[in-house]
Amino acid sequence: MIARIFFSAVVLSGIASPALAVGIQPLRLEITAGAEAPASGKLTVTNSKSEPVRIQIQTGPYRYAFSAYSIPPANPADRQMPSCESWIRLALAEVTLPAGQSADFTFTLDVPEGAFGGAGGEYVAALLVDERPVAASASEEGTGKLTILPRVAIPLYVFIQGKDDLRGQLLSFGVETGPAAGIAKFMLGLGNEGKIHVRPSGTLLVADEQKKIVHRGGLGKTVPIFPRFQERIPIWVPLQPGRYTAVATVDFGGPELMQREIAFEVTLDGHTHE
Repeated sequence: MIARIFFSAVVLSGIASPALAVGIQPLRLEITAGAEAPASGKLTVTNSKSEPVRIQIQTGPYRYAFSAYSIPPANPADRQMPSCESWIRLALAEVTLPAGQSADFTFTLDVPEGAFGGAGGEYVAALLVDERPVAASASEEGTGKLTILPRVAIPLYVFIQGKDDLRGQLLSFGVETGPAAGIAKFMLGLGNEGKIHVRPSGTLLVADEQKKIVHRGGLGKTVPIFPRFQERIPIWVPLQPGRYTAVATVDFGGPELMQREIAFEVTLDGHTHE
C-alpha cells in the first residue's frame, strides 16, 4: 500500500521535514518570458540521506493558498490565474541520486504566441517533486506495508514580458480592540490592480503623545495577492492606556511606497478606538 503526503513549499521553506530526505532549491520559481528568447528554469535536488533515493518530477496545477482574510473578486472566473502547465518541457523527469549527491532538473517553456498578444500578464503551474524508494525489499513486497511517498509542490509563476505591471493599493488602515483588552488590532486593507501577483512588505510604527516610538515591526509575509484580489492583514500590538499615532508603510515592489497614518486612543479599560 502506498500513501503520498503533500507538503507545501511555503511551509517547508527553511525547514527540514523528517519525512523528506531531499533538499530542493529554489522553493519558488518566477520566470519572465519574452517573445525573442525561450524561457527556461532549473530545480536543484540534493539527497541528504545516507542511501540512494529515486526522484521523480512532473508538472501539475498551481496550488492556491488564500488566507482567512482574502477577499476574492466578485466574478468567479477572475479567481484563478491562467495555467501554463502545458507549456513545461522537462529535460529530465527521473533520476536515482546517490547519498549526498545533487541533480539539476532543467525545463523550457513553449510559450504560445497568443500569450504575448493576450490580456494576461501572468500564468501559473507547479512542479511536483516525488521521493520514491529505489526498490522495495523482497520481505516488503506483497505484505501490504504502508509506504509514505513525500511530495513537494514548487509553484511556478511565468510573467509575460511587457505585461508584468505591478500595481498594488493601500485601501484602508484602521485599529480596534484586539482579542483582549490592552491589545490593539490594526487592520491593513490591500488590493492588487495590476496584472501579476504582489507580495507586499512594510512596517508599522506606533508613537505615543511625546512622539516616542513604542512599537516598530514588520507586516510579516502574506500569501500572493493575485490580480483583482484584496487582502486584509491583521497586526496585534499590546499597548498601555494613552493616545497614539500609527503609521503603516507598504512596499508592493513598485517605484513608490504607500503610507497611511491614524490617531487613536487606548482607554483606561484597555479598549481601542480611533
